[in-house]
Amino acid sequence: MKNNYDIIIVGGGPAGMAAGIYASRAGRSVLIIESDVIGGQASESYEIENYPGFENIAGPDLMKKMFEQTKKLGVEFLYSMVTDILPGKEQISVICLKEMITCKRVILAMGTQSRKLNLPNEKSYIGKGISYCAYCDGNFFKDKVVAVVGGGNTAFEDVTYLSKIAKHIYLIHRNDTFKADDILYDEVEELAKEKIVDIFTNTTIVDIKGNEVIDTITIKTNDKAQDLKVDGVFVAIGRKPFDQILKGIELDQFGFIKVNEEMQTNISNVYAAGDITSKKIKQIVTACSDGAVAGIYASKIKY
Repeated sequence: MKNNYDIIIVGGGPAGMAAGIYASRAGRSVLIIESDVIGGQASESYEIENYPGFENIAGPDLMKKMFEQTKKLGVEFLYSMVTDILPGKEQISVICLKEMITCKRVILAMGTQSRKLNLPNEKSYIGKGISYCAYCDGNFFKDKVVAVVGGGNTAFEDVTYLSKIAKHIYLIHRNDTFKADDILYDEVEELAKEKIVDIFTNTTIVDIKGNEVIDTITIKTNDKAQDLKVDGVFVAIGRKPFDQILKGIELDQFGFIKVNEEMQTNISNVYAAGDITSKKIKQIVTACSDGAVAGIYASKIKY
C-alpha cells in the first residue's frame, strides 16, 4: 500500500466499489477503506431479486462479484477505520487508526447503520439475543422462538428467511399499516395463516429481560402490556447515516450528505455516493449509479 493516491473512497459497499471501478478505469490510483464488511448492508441481504442481470442472487454473492471485479482492475483495499479527514488546497489527508494517507479526491460512501430500539439495557444484550442482521445471525436460533421488529421490506424479508430456521416468529410493528412490498406482505400473511408467525400491530417493545441471554420481552399494544417468551430479537426498524468524519460538510435535516448532480459536496474535492447521501430512493442499483457518477467526476483531476 502506498502513502498517496489519486482517489480515496471511504466505504466498500456497492457505491464505493462502483466508484472504484470507474475511477480505476479512468487511470486513477484508488484506495478503498472499509472498517467492517465488504459489501456493507447489501452483504446482509438473504436474497436479492431486483438487481438487473440476476433474477435471484444472495447479497454476499453479489458483493463478492463486485469485489473481485474491483480488485481485478487494480483498486487497493485497506481494512481500517477513518477517524478524520483534513481537506487541503493541494491534497487531502485521510487519518486512519494507525496511519495517515493523502490523496487528491475523496469519495464518502459509508452507507448507513441500523437504528436501535433505544431501550436502557439494549446494548447489554447485543450478541446475547439482540441482532440487527437476520441473515448474519439467524442460524443461531434454529428451532427457537424469535421476534422481528419493523414494518418495512427488511423486517418482512427477515421473517421469511427466519421462517426456514426458527420454530416460531413474532412480528412486532408500532403502526397499524406496513410499508413492505405487496409480494413480501403476501408471503408473511401466508406464514401467519400457517401459524408460523404471529403479527402484532400498534405494538412496541418496552422491556427486555434475561440473565446471560434474552428470555423474555415485554410488549405494549394499545397501552396493554404482556410478556412474550423469546430466544432472540431481530431489529429491522430502518437505518441512519454514520456519524460524519468531515467537519463542515453540508447535511440535510436527517443527517444525510447533500450533493449536486456530479455527487460533489460543498467541500472542494470531496464527493459522496450511495445511501449516505440525501435522496429518496436507496437501493443497491441506485448506490451503484451514484458511485459511477462520483467515480467519473472525481477522476477529472487537474495535475
